[in-house]
Formats: sequence, structure tokens, C-alpha cells
Amino acid sequence: MFRFIPQLHPSAKFFDPMAVDNEWQTDSSPDGGSTFDLKRMLWGRKWLLIICAFVGMGGGYYQFTKQPEVYSSSGQVLLKLSQQAIPVEGMAEVRLKDPIDEHLELIRKGKILEGAVQRLMAREEKVSTIEALGNEARMAAVISGRLRATRPNPKTNFITISYTSPIQAECQPVLEAVFASYEEYLSADQRESSDNMVARVQEAKEVLDGDLKRKRDEYRLFRQETSLLLNGEQTQNLHQDRVIGIERERAQLQLRVTEIQGELDAIESAKQRKTSREVLMIVADQMSARGAGAGANGVASATQTTITSQLLPLMVKEALLSKKLGAGHPDVQAVRIEIAVVKDALRSGIDGTDGGPDSEPSEPPKDFLDVYTEALNEELRIVVQKSVKLNALYMAEREASKSLEEEVHRNRELLDDIQRTQDLYDQILKKLEQINLVKTNDNYSVESISPPSPGYKTGPDQNRFLSMGGFGGLMVGVFLSFLLEMSDRGFRSANEINRFLGASVIGHIPQIDAERGSRVVKDRNVDKNLAVFQRPRSNVAEAYRGVRTSLLFGIEDKSHTMIQVTSPDPGDGKSTLSSNLAAALAGSGK
Repeated sequence: MFRFIPQLHPSAKFFDPMAVDNEWQTDSSPDGGSTFDLKRMLWGRKWLLIICAFVGMGGGYYQFTKQPEVYSSSGQVLLKLSQQAIPVEGMAEVRLKDPIDEHLELIRKGKILEGAVQRLMAREEKVSTIEALGNEARMAAVISGRLRATRPNPKTNFITISYTSPIQAECQPVLEAVFASYEEYLSADQRESSDNMVARVQEAKEVLDGDLKRKRDEYRLFRQETSLLLNGEQTQNLHQDRVIGIERERAQLQLRVTEIQGELDAIESAKQRKTSREVLMIVADQMSARGAGAGANGVASATQTTITSQLLPLMVKEALLSKKLGAGHPDVQAVRIEIAVVKDALRSGIDGTDGGPDSEPSEPPKDFLDVYTEALNEELRIVVQKSVKLNALYMAEREASKSLEEEVHRNRELLDDIQRTQDLYDQILKKLEQINLVKTNDNYSVESISPPSPGYKTGPDQNRFLSMGGFGGLMVGVFLSFLLEMSDRGFRSANEINRFLGASVIGHIPQIDAERGSRVVKDRNVDKNLAVFQRPRSNVAEAYRGVRTSLLFGIEDKSHTMIQVTSPDPGDGKSTLSSNLAAALAGSGK
């Protein structure tokens, strides 16, 4: 702790007061810093904090004495799978309670607590404090509020169950009843779940069985009434097959009409161009050979085709020889005779005569081109008439096919519906077989690891109340210390003195009594507080010498100066300062 010198007043006769601020050197200047010091607030008022903490602990102990005693009983069980669960496909909604977290909730609710209350009521040694609650619902509610179920390790299936009560005698009986009720609930719940599953699946099986029988009867009646040709589950629309055949025949006839019309148009065009009839006959013969082989009247026989094929080479030969040898050459004449013979043979084949000298035709002879043209026209009329008949038959068969097409769709829908129902029925039968296995597969069983213990005292916790009271008192002490710190208007630093009083601080003097070695004296006849003489190497002596130096700098140009030391209260150290300052000045030789 430091003692500050607020002001050193020189005499008005020998010293100008205004010169102090200008000439004396100071060790600090205003900096506008905060006056709040947390360390000073806590350490400077440590006894206030300690007293408040002890008072708070006393209040905590008082509250501890007012709390009722609390007793608890606990036990531990192992929830384990007796067999591996067999999954039932599609039955997840009725799956047994598998997660351990669900069991932690179940222990404190519903049927388990109801069963525990009934067991307590049936005990020979009655638990009077529980029975005094009245009805079973209230008993279950009270037990639920005092019961706790926890899982110490999430990786294991151990469950710790505890019961807390202000009555020691009721803890163990209540917990034993809860243990027994929990074990009974697991077995009953699994049986009930299996029975529910069997009932649901059996009900679904009966419904599907009735639907399947009804749909099969409906399909059997449809087969009796339909006009379709049925082969097992395959159907055949005869009218549709006929429509396809007729359409194929119509396409062929349409193509033949186009071919005949094209041939007639080609012959007529050749006649208009005045093409040689012999050439036209040859072309007609070739077209006839590519066609059906014979017209409507049997014009183009194999013999006629052979004779006609011989005519063209002879005509070509005649033309070549005439150009080479001349028209009157004997070889040309011989070829012409061959051509005439071939033409006579062709003519006799068409008009039905043998070409002999005595034969006389009944009708004027017709050449092959005219006969072929008439045959094409006749064939065209026949094909057109046939197309008309086929068109009428096609329309009739198509209408009949459309009417049967509805029956085809109906047959397919009935078969698909029956198949879907059959698939569902097969799945239900499979699930029923699985559930029959599940019924004998108890998934969970309870093994008691640590049975319920007798009630033991668990509260109230004295250390907890004392620590909470002490902490609360300490916080109150901190708050009071803060208020005292903020309300204290005293000076705590040279900056505050300089800022609020406008006075220069020329030195800091430590507390003499707090200095190390303050009891050491050089001369017992001299006051021990004269540190400059008694302990010249101490911090206090050095502080006084610092004040001396500051004063000497302020009055170095003055020959006569009187220094006056003042303070607002007695005992502030005026004499001590004056004597030490005088000793320091004397030691400096000034």
C-alpha cells in the first residue's frame, strides 16, 4: 500500500505557487483511465468475501436440516434374446418392442405399473403408505413419479431400476412388485402380439379365399358364354384371323389390277405410236409368259410360246441378210419362207385350225395381240368383281372381330385379376407359416442380475447444500464488494489526484511499517521512522530521496525557499515526511 503526497506548498513570500506546476517535474500525467480495479476489489475486501461465503454455508446447512430424509432401493436386470427373432415380411407394424429405449419407458407406464399395484394390494404384508393413497390410478401415478429406469451402458442390455421414497419400508416391496410385473408383461405382450398377428393373417386369408372362389366362378361363366375359341388360358379370335387372310387376298388382287391396267395402257400406247404388230405380239407373248401362263381362254400355251420365241430371231436374221446380201438374194428368200411358216403355225394355234390347205376357219382369224388384249380385259373384270366381294366380306368380318375383341380384353382382365388374388393368397399362406414359428419364439426374457435391495438413505446430501450455500454467499460478497468499490470516492492513484485536484505528484512513499526490515535501526536514540538515516538502502529511503530530487529540480534557481508540508488529517505522516526529507537534503549537502 502506498501513501501519496497530495501537494507541497512553498511559502508565498519565497515561492510562486503557479510555478510549481510549471517547474517541478512530475512522475505521471492524466491518462483518462478507468478507476475500477477488479484485483483490488476482490483482494482488498477478501474478508468480506470470506464472511459472506461462511454465512451462505450456514444458510445451506439450515436448509439441509429442513429437508426430509430420502431412501432408495435399486436392482438390475438383463433383457436378452432367448432365440433369434424370425422376421415376418410385411408385418413390421406388429413387431415386438425391440429397442431398449422403449422398454425404459414401458417400465414406468401402463400395464406394468397396474400389475405392480395389484401385486402390492395382494401382499400379505401390506405397504400401508402406498395403500393410503386410495385408488389404484393414484398409486400407479405416485410410483411412476418415484421410479427410474436407466441404461448404464448403451452397448449392453442391462437395465437399472430404482425407486425413491421418503419411507424406507416401502422401497424394496414396490421395486420387487415392479420387477415381477415387468417380467409377466413381456411374456404376455409377446403372446398377445403373436395372437393378433395370427388373427389378422387368418382374417385376410379367409377374405382372399372367398374373393378367389368368386372370381373363378365368374370366369367359368364367361367361358361358357363367350364366342371366342379358348384353348386353356389362350384365346383365339377367328374373325380376326379371317380379316387378316382377306386383307392379304385383297392386297394381291389390288396388285393384279394394277398390273393388268398397266399392260393394257402399254399396248394401247404402243398402237398409238404405230409399233409393228409383230413386235407387239412378241411383247404380249412375253408378258403372258411372265403372268399366269395362260389367259382366260388359254391363249398362251407352251407350243405357242415356243413358236413365238422363234419368230423374233428369224426376223432379225432377215434384216441382217437383206442389208448384207440384198433383198433378192436366195438366202434372204429362204429366211422369209421360214418366217411365213412360223406365222402360219402361230395363226393356226390361235384360231383352232391345223393350217392345212383343206381346212377352213369357222370365224375370221384373230392375231395373238387382239386375243391377248381381250383376255386382259376379261381378267380385269373378274378381278374387280372378286375385289368387291372380298371388300364386303372384309367389312362383315371386321365388325364381328371388333365385337369379339371386347371379350378378349374381358378374358385377359379376369385372368389377371385371378392371378393377382392368387399371388396375395400365396403370400398370406407364407406369412401364416412364419407366424406359427414366431408364436413359439419368445424374443425377450428377463434375467435378474441384482434383485431389489433394502431401502438405503440417499438424501438429502449435506455436502451439496453446503457447497451451494457457500457459492451463493460468495456471489453475494462479490456483489457487495462491487457496490463498495463503485461507491468509494477516495484517491487510488497519482493519475486520479492529478485529474481531480489538478495538483502535481512529486513522489510515492511506501508504507514504512510494511517494509521488509523496518525494525532494523542504526541508532536507537533516533526515531526508527527516520528511514533515510536508519535504513539508507531501503525502498522507503530511496522514495524520500526521489522527493528530494524533485524538489531540488523545482527550486534550483532560487536561493531562499521555505517548504511547508500539510495534510487534511492528523497522523497522515507530515512529521515523518519533513524529518526524512530534511535528512535527505542534509545528506545531499544542500
